[in-house]
Amino acid sequence: MNIFTDYTLSWWQMGLVKYSSFAVGLMIGSIWPLFFKRYRLFFWMFIIGSWIYLIPLGIKLMFS
Repeated sequence: MNIFTDYTLSWWQMGLVKYSSFAVGLMIGSIWPLFFKRYRLFFWMFIIGSWIYLIPLGIKLMFS
């Protein structure tokens, strides 16, 4: 069994994944805000680090 096989999602399936992830994030943020306050700096570093990687990649793919 190979769990790393390629597959393609349709636009509505990807939208479902994104909206469900957003809903889980809202739920966690509303239930445990004080718990995650300690890790706020880590989350911001992760988000900014992801942007630093993804924005040039997107620009490269857009113009190649």
